Parts: sequence; structure tokens; C-alpha cells
Amino acid sequence: MEEEKTTGEKTGDDTQSDISNMEKDNEIERLRAENEGFKKEFKTLKGNKAKSDLPKPEGAETFIEDTRDILNKQKKYKIMIPSTERERDPVQVSINGYAYNIPRDKEVAVPQSVLEVLNNASHTVYTIKKRAEGEEGNELVPQEVRRFPYQSVN
Repeated sequence: MEEEKTTGEKTGDDTQSDISNMEKDNEIERLRAENEGFKKEFKTLKGNKAKSDLPKPEGAETFIEDTRDILNKQKKYKIMIPSTERERDPVQVSINGYAYNIPRDKEVAVPQSVLEVLNNASHTVYTIKKRAEGEEGNELVPQEVRRFPYQSVN
């Protein structure tokens, strides 16, 4: 049996592999440097652009203020929106651009218009109903329910 001798010399395949790896390493370094440049440019642009610099639709600010004034004059209702297994986040209601963030599990007073939005927000849930005797399988029955059920608090 002949033994292979290792001489430490590189074959053509090894040299080609090293060049390929060096090219990949160089490309990775170039991309990292380019990415850092983009990050710096983004931070500069972000720092120079305040929210107040962004264009607003004509009359938007006064429209939202008018909506707020109207909502503040409306009759208030105390409600509590309970958390569920799936939903624990506050409920967000927006009326003409004026936003309400209603916390769950706390008594809050909301204007009549917010209450109307909650009453009109619905979605469809499906329940399984057994079919009549003699018929096989079950039936899915759709039902409209409130999206955000709440309790009135006196």
C-alpha cells in the first residue's frame, strides 16, 4: 500500500478556493462598509426631518381640533372593556382623525360618538351546530358579535 505524502504545497484547486474565499471576504467587508455609510446617512436625514416639517393637509389641524371640541361637549358614558385570553392591549378608536386609546379592565368615560363606534364594530364568529337527527356531520353557523364588548358602569 502506498502512503500519500503531504508536502504543504497547494494544488490548483486549493489556490482557486483561497482566491474565491478572499473575494467573498472582500465583498462582505465592502458591503459592511456600505451598510455603515447608509446607516449614517439615514441618521442624518432622520435627525434633520422633524415631524413638524412634514407637510400636513390643508385645514387638517383645525379639523382635528374641531372634532376634539365636539367630542368634549358630548355626553359621557362610563364603560369598562375587559381583557380576553387573546386581547390585552388597549382599544383604539379614531373619529375624524382624533384618536382615543381606551385601556382595558379600567373604568373610563367616553363620549357618545366613541360608544357608537364600539357598538357598530362587529365581526363574524362561527359556531358548530349539530345537524338534525339522521343527517351526518356538523354545520357552521355564522353570528355577528361586537368586536369590543364592554360593560356599562353606573
